[in-house]
Amino acid sequence: MAKLYFFIICLLLSGLSLAQDSKLLYQVDGDIILGKQSAPITIIDYSSFSCPSCAAFHNKVLPYLEEKYIDTGKVKLIFRGYPIRAIDLKAGAIPSCAPTERFYAFVKVLFKTQRNWASESSNPIETLEHLSRLGGLSGEEVQKCFNDKELEDKIISLRQLAQTELNINSTPTFIINGKIYEGAFERKKLFAILDTELNSL
Repeated sequence: MAKLYFFIICLLLSGLSLAQDSKLLYQVDGDIILGKQSAPITIIDYSSFSCPSCAAFHNKVLPYLEEKYIDTGKVKLIFRGYPIRAIDLKAGAIPSCAPTERFYAFVKVLFKTQRNWASESSNPIETLEHLSRLGGLSGEEVQKCFNDKELEDKIISLRQLAQTELNINSTPTFIINGKIYEGAFERKKLFAILDTELNSL
């Protein structure tokens, strides 16, 4: 039994060491930011589009985060999709198929309308297509996006990297200046962490 505990501890420590060394703790090539590049605080948001807690963050906390920290140049946000369900792959493809400047507009719309396509629709693919077209993508662009196997593989690969390098297994998970926080944030708790980070600069 002692050997088993030792083995488990070694696995946990090795995973922690790997996470601490991972480039994914910070901004990497391909990340699209919300905010100013020069912002001293970076929040990386690993979320699933069909995750209710993730939607709660984006719908109830993010607007205040933008007003107080992002729009004032203190914080930049990086969204990284972490698909849980098959439909997340289709939803996650949409922002990537849109022009870069509309990436976060689509992210916000998908979370705002989450119930419509993730739980209430009898045809979620059709509902997502309708939302995409309302957002300015043509029907042809949406179909090309949904059928893009290379993009789908990329989304899956990024999730796998998050699992293997950062030990992320649930959503939402946030990384604030290299520190990992699991679970949803209430506004007060998040702002306290951000203020502490800003005061330490």
